[in-house]
Amino acid sequence: MSYAQVRDILSRVREGHQRFRDTLAHIEQESNNDGTEWIAKSFRQHEQHWQMALAKSGGDDQDAILNTWIQVVPSEELFSELDDIVVTPEMTLDDVVAAAVGFHSALVNLYRTLSTQVSAPRAKEFLTSLLEYEQTVVAQQAWAARKE
Repeated sequence: MSYAQVRDILSRVREGHQRFRDTLAHIEQESNNDGTEWIAKSFRQHEQHWQMALAKSGGDDQDAILNTWIQVVPSEELFSELDDIVVTPEMTLDDVVAAAVGFHSALVNLYRTLSTQVSAPRAKEFLTSLLEYEQTVVAQQAWAARKE
């Protein structure tokens, strides 16, 4: 087991968001597809909500939450599912949708793992709120997929 600060974990998540968003933006520019445009827009909205969730943890508690150390499985294992999500311009729309669902599912697993491993109440509450948000996103994606 190793230890990681919440700040460092969220930095890795932010990198995953950035990588995914950049690739989606590239695909969106290359494609004239409404579906790709919708996915890119949805992902941008998701990222804005994620940033707002981080901002809500602000105030006096923010540094305490971000500086909390969590005992975690080795970071390679912790982030492997998130890092394995790949989006390329050559992918079909269905593949991009599957990758987006996989990305959010990986975040659910990550936040679930972290929220069970942290003992600091404010950090646990914060990670649990991120988990609940991602679970909502996955449920909405599943519902949207049923409509199509």
